[in-house]
Amino acid sequence: MDRDRLSASGVAVPILLVLAALDVALALYEAGWGPGLSMLPWLLMGSVLFSVFLVRSALAHWALHVASGAVGFLATVVGTAHFVFPQLRLGDAVQLTMYRLGAWAETVRLGLPSQDSLPFTFILALSLWMAFHFSTWLIYRAGRVWWAVVAPAIALMLTTYYSPDTGHGYVVIYAFCALLLIVRVSVQGLTDDWRRARIPHDRTVGEDFIVDAAYIVAAVLIIAWLLPPAALEQRAANLWVRFERPWRQVQQRWTELFPTQGGTASSAQTGLYGDSLVMGGPVRLGPEELYEVSGGPPSRMQGMIYDLYDGRQWWSTASSIGLLEPGDFPASEAFLGRVFVDQAIRVLRDTRALLAAPAPKWFDLPVKSEHVSFASQPGVNELDIYAATSRRVLAAGEMYRAMSAVSVATKEELRRAGSYYPSWLPDAYLNLPASLPQRVRDLAAEITAEASNPYDKAEAIEAYLRQLDYNTEVAAPPPGRDAVDYFLFDSREGYCNYFSSAMAVMARSVGIPARVAAGYAPGAYDAERDLYVLSASGAHAWPQLYFPRYGWVDFEPTPSQALVARPEPVLPEEETERPRPTVEPGGLDQYPPEDLEMLGGGGALNYVPPQDTPRWPLATGMALLLVAGSVLVFWYWPRRNMSAAERVYSDLVTAARLLGVRPRAYETPLEYAERVSRRIPDVSPEVDQIVRGFCVSRYGSRRIASPEDAVAMRAAWHRVLRAIGRAVPQRLSGQAA
Repeated sequence: MDRDRLSASGVAVPILLVLAALDVALALYEAGWGPGLSMLPWLLMGSVLFSVFLVRSALAHWALHVASGAVGFLATVVGTAHFVFPQLRLGDAVQLTMYRLGAWAETVRLGLPSQDSLPFTFILALSLWMAFHFSTWLIYRAGRVWWAVVAPAIALMLTTYYSPDTGHGYVVIYAFCALLLIVRVSVQGLTDDWRRARIPHDRTVGEDFIVDAAYIVAAVLIIAWLLPPAALEQRAANLWVRFERPWRQVQQRWTELFPTQGGTASSAQTGLYGDSLVMGGPVRLGPEELYEVSGGPPSRMQGMIYDLYDGRQWWSTASSIGLLEPGDFPASEAFLGRVFVDQAIRVLRDTRALLAAPAPKWFDLPVKSEHVSFASQPGVNELDIYAATSRRVLAAGEMYRAMSAVSVATKEELRRAGSYYPSWLPDAYLNLPASLPQRVRDLAAEITAEASNPYDKAEAIEAYLRQLDYNTEVAAPPPGRDAVDYFLFDSREGYCNYFSSAMAVMARSVGIPARVAAGYAPGAYDAERDLYVLSASGAHAWPQLYFPRYGWVDFEPTPSQALVARPEPVLPEEETERPRPTVEPGGLDQYPPEDLEMLGGGGALNYVPPQDTPRWPLATGMALLLVAGSVLVFWYWPRRNMSAAERVYSDLVTAARLLGVRPRAYETPLEYAERVSRRIPDVSPEVDQIVRGFCVSRYGSRRIASPEDAVAMRAAWHRVLRAIGRAVPQRLSGQAA
């Protein structure tokens, strides 16, 4: 391979690639997603070094990809065998590895779930080998350094998302290496252009530049770390919504292929629950204490809402993601029969997960909210919060406050609610998979046959399910079976996931909008401190059914839990003016409501959020300093020894790259000028003036141009620059066409 055709050279690029590979490998190893991941540092370092060797060879592109893939496959098989089965001889370990891979492939072909974690380790390792191979190839052969850093970055970001306990320092280190790679390869491209155009420059500028760039990159990362992230986070959140449903489909398929490799994002996002609620095998929850809750009566603590049932599990498909400050929450309640409950929650372990009583309305800290927006009446927007997570990790011992609009509707009120559901209520709450067996619908219809209204139907389904057995040691439904159907007609025993799912599915089948909430049971009461302690063993799921004008109402079909208590109706002779719902003792002292006038049973939260001191002046000043430093280091310093004519010519060479015109090693500056002029013919004389001035300065007797010549060349350059600015959009539109 001709070294001049490589887009990178020197030792800095392979060193940075190796550091990036080690960073990703160590992050995955710390995440502990599978057995044998301690091989990743060695494997990925080998991928980079072997790929550097290949790209410098004379092999064609397709040949070096095939060679790297073959070597990567062998290295991954041997590495998996050695690190997963260290007690076996290597030959026996390789044979066992190949057998398990073949068995897994056959299981997938038959559409059956697999409990073997070895294939995940193998596929992950091989994918990372190829990712760093293509990164190396993109840098050296294709000169596309930006694309080269994308795939490893995605792997790292997924690791930190699904394993939040993995240190975010890995992301910072990778960003540092990636940005230095981008700078190093970009600078080399520029100096290569100068060399081909015979522009004099310091031959060591690349090596000197990488040191200067390291300081700039470090400063960028520090500033990015310190600046308020809300605006960028909100843009990312809005972008994510577009890809949410396709990504959840990928997650579903991933869960089918690797059931043992569920992401652990839930540990930092929603306690023991993540984006899906699975009806699986035995559950064994520990006694660890997670939260302390004070304020308000004992209640279930909601962490996540699920609304999409696929026959095996539930998924959360909130249509909006928002970054909310305490003052951003809607200040009204849309539904009748609600009372505001103010709670103080102390976290006992580091977490981002936020809990609240059902129907959370407000949190006293910045949150990321997954929610459904709806307009209960014209001009009044509401949020149905599916999940809320803190935008920073809450350390053990920290406390936050939450307010919820808890239902206190009586049975009679719910019976009179009727079945005329508002048009803004999504049809998703009635959807059921086409594969749901008909006998599930028939059973629900039989159970509710004598009920005359949705509430009595719900109570009938709830009473039926509470007759089944509660058991946490059940086997998972067989492959290909609907989980609710299996629970109702075969096993007839299970834990809360099964009971809540069965009630939600049967309620939907008889026309009642339903979904599943997950969080924690009320917990153990500590009389001395007057609070409730939530532990991991109290993880719980329950159904919520929608009633017109009263909103989502909790039910409890799980026999191990107490029924939901509903207030007794007031007798006519005892009726008085309906009391206004109030906030429980210890209300929002920081944001005192001036008025809780109810809107159809709800109430307005008329509080004034605290005004934070604006940080944009500091951010703007630091950004300007960064720009000034970048201009000094990246632009002025490499050109400090050039003459005026040489600087103008170097500007032309740099700008002409936007037109796709780069100097060639075999052409003279005048030949190069002809190619540039063909792209911008209206300023051909000015291009010729600039290039001839450079030739006189570079090769003639006048090293320093006269002031008049310098002014003329600068004026010519401004006209050329404007012409390039007009030509670039035309070129881009032509490429798009």
